Order: sequence, then C-alpha cells, then structure tokens
Amino acid sequence: MMIADSDKYIHFLSKPYVGSTHDYGILKAEFPPDKDWFKNHEIQMDLGYQGFAKDYLCKKAFIPHKKPRNQELSEKEKKANQRKSKREF
Repeated sequence: MMIADSDKYIHFLSKPYVGSTHDYGILKAEFPPDKDWFKNHEIQMDLGYQGFAKDYLCKKAFIPHKKPRNQELSEKEKKANQRKSKREF
C-alpha cells in the first residue's frame, strides 16, 4: 500500500503483503481506525477501500461508484467516476 499526494510525493509505503490480503485490511492494519490519521486530508482511493468513509474521519473521501450486480452504472455515475479519476471536483 502506498500513500501519495497529488504531486505524486510518496508519504508512506507499507511492507509487502501476501497477494490475497485485501487493500482495506492492509490500511486498517497499518493505520488503525481508532486514531484521526486522515482528519485534515481529502482522500482519493479505489474500490478496494469500500467502508473507509464510515470507519475513518477525513475532510472528504473520493471513492468511485461501484457497479451493481447484474446492472450497469448510470451515465451520471459514470461521469462522476470519470471526474473523480481526473480529480475534477
């Protein structure tokens, strides 16, 4: 797991984990949710971190919309995901 800023400066690089270890599990192991690690930061992450917003305090969390099972994302959700990936907030 790597934590970097918008200028691509790496602030944290975790030890390697076995491939079957979930991204969010690594985050919780490295940064336990009982502390305010991210309270002054806007966080952008991928779908591997579902649940971040309910467990961690932060200024704002940008997580893409997840495609519902056997359905497609709406055009509005697709556009929102594109904006999030380009950091057009």
